[in-house]
Amino acid sequence: MASKKATAKLQLGPASKGRANNRSGAKVPRSKAAAASKQKQKSPSDPPKHASAEAEHETHPIINQVPTKVLSVLVFGNGDNSELGLGPKQTEASRPSLNPFLDPKDPTKYHITQLACGGMHTIALTIDDQIITWGVNDEFALGRDTHWIPERRDMDTVPDDDAELNPLESTPLAIPAAHFPPNTRFCQVAAGDSYSIALTDTGLAYGWGTFRDSEGNSRFGYNNFCMGLK
Repeated sequence: MASKKATAKLQLGPASKGRANNRSGAKVPRSKAAAASKQKQKSPSDPPKHASAEAEHETHPIINQVPTKVLSVLVFGNGDNSELGLGPKQTEASRPSLNPFLDPKDPTKYHITQLACGGMHTIALTIDDQIITWGVNDEFALGRDTHWIPERRDMDTVPDDDAELNPLESTPLAIPAAHFPPNTRFCQVAAGDSYSIALTDTGLAYGWGTFRDSEGNSRFGYNNFCMGLK
């Protein structure tokens, strides 16, 4: 597996502001420099700005190689819970079959260079640096919103083989790029029961979903789709 570097982030909030008083109790006016400094100070609620890819690579040199060979992805077995990634209508493949959404010969489809299977979901990396997921989205293992309201139908009149899966889970789709810093380059992905990991060429690892440690405690919280593992 590609090597990883441990890094750490420390976010500092604005320092507390005090006001000096003279002996008479009147407030001493701030200097123009102090007032200008206050105006430039960011609010704690301001969203953080991502550094450019060039600046990140200056801080974290490239240590991992990005895969470039496009793969053919074959699936087979039962996919009642969207595991096969064949769309909402097909839940079974009796023999190894090419996933039509990942056809390497079709320029309109995702071209996969690396993938990993979790408990009931799959994460994959594309040649154009997208992270693709499909399968069960328990505790946000897919790293994207899959909320779906099915069309109301009379279940007594709908055949069992006409049942429709959640199209947002059963179809391979990309995690929005906004969850990652601009121009992030990924080189490897991994998956567990309900979590996913993506490793960058500079050794940073991004994780989402959740997992439990040996004592049964949930770790790194699945409410945040993507958070760096430092």
